[in-house]
Amino acid sequence: SDYFLTYKYKTTGINRFEFEYPISKEDGDKLISLSDNYVIVKDRYYITIDKHLWEIDVFHKENKGLIVAEIELNNENENIYLPDWVGDEISKEERYLNINLSKIPFSNW
Repeated sequence: SDYFLTYKYKTTGINRFEFEYPISKEDGDKLISLSDNYVIVKDRYYITIDKHLWEIDVFHKENKGLIVAEIELNNENENIYLPDWVGDEISKEERYLNINLSKIPFSNW
């Protein structure tokens, strides 16, 4: 497994600053032990469509069955092509945030 430290900060609307850095397994294990078991398990896949990078998260354990696709835009008003496998827009729905999925998982909705 790879370990990453990610910090996200909401600016406005659906805009967020995101910083992600690889960290050692030892640091990752220590951070998880300090997390009060607020842990989510997911696999992340990347796909490029029309010069836009999509991140697709496939969740496991308590969030099994949930798949979230996120696209990186140049600005939030940009017109984009949505593939037919994209479902509902969830950018403004707080329950899909990782921190909330760790506390109230998808299987409890």
